[in-house]
Amino acid sequence: MSERILRGLPKIDPRAAELRRAVIGALTGRRHADGVIAAHVTAIPDRRGGWLRFDNGAALAVDRIGGADARFEPEDGVAAVALVERIEPLLRTIEIALGIDLEPVDVVALLPEPATIEPAPAEVVAADAEDEPAAPADIVPAEMLVVTIMVGSAAAATMLRIALPPALTLLPAQPEFAPELIGGVAIRTRLRIEGPRLAPHDAAALAVGDCILIGAAPIAATLVAGGAIDIAGLLDPVERRFHCRPTPEN
Repeated sequence: MSERILRGLPKIDPRAAELRRAVIGALTGRRHADGVIAAHVTAIPDRRGGWLRFDNGAALAVDRIGGADARFEPEDGVAAVALVERIEPLLRTIEIALGIDLEPVDVVALLPEPATIEPAPAEVVAADAEDEPAAPADIVPAEMLVVTIMVGSAAAATMLRIALPPALTLLPAQPEFAPELIGGVAIRTRLRIEGPRLAPHDAAALAVGDCILIGAAPIAATLVAGGAIDIAGLLDPVERRFHCRPTPEN
């Protein structure tokens, strides 16, 4: 792929990309109470406060609980403690999913940012000319990953935002498959309809506006998904439904 095509595309640090993949994969689909957790990362991180800060550098903001607005207020310690008690079960689920401990420290107004970790100065050691130079130590990027977590239906949803430092060690667990999430996945498909066979000279005479009778419903057709999956079946134009044909495998 040419550099001209790649120019202008957003860039992401490989370590940040792996952290994002691991966190979203561990949280999305995990069951909590009567709902299923859905996690995503927005293009522009939502840094609105206040934030419950944890001793491992992570932080948490609350937006809604059971459909009602909720938020940490740094000046109100009593309300913050009560809010933590309400979300304690969900916090425990997040801990199990990511393999981390979330021990609250305090509530702050702004999202804390991790400090950039510079590589330690290397000790000067005499080396032969043929020895390859040592690769420089990596610099951990100083940017928090903000993940939005939602549980429940839109009207009674609980919504949190958890911010994770890039250097945080995770032990993510694989969630169970949640079929409830499939309903929101859009798949681009094409429908190939089997028409009548025409002689070459008849096909060449077709023009815009001509009609071809393809037979009575239901119509034999093939559903093509992703350009690689072909499913034979019947199309009912009245019901606007596609019915798969039974095969020996199913």
